[in-house]
Amino acid sequence: MVRRILGPFPELAGLSEIDMAAAYADDAPEELVDALHDRMQLVHDVLASAGCQCVGHAGGARRDEDWGGDICELVTRCGAHDIVEYAADGTSVTSSVKLDLASLRVEVDDNNELCAWIYEES
Repeated sequence: MVRRILGPFPELAGLSEIDMAAAYADDAPEELVDALHDRMQLVHDVLASAGCQCVGHAGGARRDEDWGGDICELVTRCGAHDIVEYAADGTSVTSSVKLDLASLRVEVDDNNELCAWIYEES
């Protein structure tokens, strides 16, 4: 099976930042929640317009047809979040990073089924 990389996608460059912590709060303003959903839909639409398919599409056994879980995770990680890296000696370093959607690329197979998400984190 041949794999190839699609992206980055110009439609995902220059997007405004969404305060993810506020968007996921119980008392989040409706317009912030709508902005979050719109961002997820944008990522979905960009991938669909590039011809991407979910895993299992060619064989008729589709899994996560809208990439809902993956897209939600990607968009959520666009907000600053901490990661902890551990060294062999037991020490750790915490860094604040965020995913850059403008860097998003995807690996697809010869059926255009999405195999991997590729992106940069700051």
